Amino acid sequence: DPNHADAHFGLARAYLSTKQLRQGYWELTETVRLDPSNLQARLQMGQLGNLGGEHEAALKQADAIIAAEPEDAELLVSAHLLRAQVLETLGEPLKAREAYDQALELAPDEMRVLLLLAAYSMRQGDRSTAEPLLRKLVETDPSFTSYAGLAGFLAGDRDSDAEAEAAYREAIERASLEQREVAMRSLAGFYYSRNRFEEAEQTLRTALDEDPGNLDLIYLLARFYRSRGDGERADKMIESAAEARPGEVQPYLILSLYRGRNGDLQGALAAAGFTVLRLVLYDAQPATTLSPACRHALNEGLIDVVTFFSPRTAASFASLVAEADLATACRGVTALCLSQAVAARLSRLSWAEIVVAPRPEQAALLAALDQLGQDGA
Repeated sequence: DPNHADAHFGLARAYLSTKQLRQGYWELTETVRLDPSNLQARLQMGQLGNLGGEHEAALKQADAIIAAEPEDAELLVSAHLLRAQVLETLGEPLKAREAYDQALELAPDEMRVLLLLAAYSMRQGDRSTAEPLLRKLVETDPSFTSYAGLAGFLAGDRDSDAEAEAAYREAIERASLEQREVAMRSLAGFYYSRNRFEEAEQTLRTALDEDPGNLDLIYLLARFYRSRGDGERADKMIESAAEARPGEVQPYLILSLYRGRNGDLQGALAAAGFTVLRLVLYDAQPATTLSPACRHALNEGLIDVVTFFSPRTAASFASLVAEADLATACRGVTALCLSQAVAARLSRLSWAEIVVAPRPEQAALLAALDQLGQDGA
């Protein structure tokens, strides 16, 4: 029966359970058309519509549910929350706040209400409203989600570092097996943002010890080592992960991508399965010191832009500048790099700006140089 509303609703739920959102949304529209009193269908239709950019249609469904004054309190709260989210998206923050407040009045202790209103307040720059909501959430529902939310909030204020760290650890203690990785990564990110690198490494190491085959953690730890200047260790971790999975393509693609981005073309091709024949066409010997003219120009602020065509050149320049005690002289200089791999070798120096050519080609780098000249660099 094509006009059977419940059949359409059942089919919608079946589609949504298998992530077939478009088909599910269409079946929900048919359900509502045939049975406008089906408020659950309206809610799901509004939530999907909001996710899909159909904000006005989503607002219409939320308003219809609220106007129906359902006895189901959870349904009514959900409608107010949907309305709030849509109104915020549509650039109506005051009306959105009113909708959040209505949801809070109906469910003052409900986790999702407290979390969503706290998150909204933080987006609006209203930390004074967000903090008591998050603290109340921890009191009423001392769960992983509650402590993780409070920790993230406290981490935004360096004066609250000790309490933030304690909240992150409480979140870890309350995390399920699935949540524990997220909690450990969050704590490691907090440590890293505070330059507490040893603790960040140990936290990631502990997480990886608990789940040794977790590729996401392996790559995250490799990125950590790379950011700390230990590219060799990072490469070894990614290589070992690929070798442990000889039948899988993704780890080798990631290894190839990593090496390519770091200027190791031969390693990138080898990781992708190519046989590489290396022919040496020229040899470049690194300078052992900056010339007197270069040192004078840097000291006097006579250099506006330095171009770097290779990671090796960039690394050599950075070392020579440090040895000459001229690192501070680079603060007024723009580094123009052929690629991100080149730029990575210059990160230990403070520059006025690091500009990367849009493509790793000489023509693109020279065009970027011309643009800098036009901009007055």
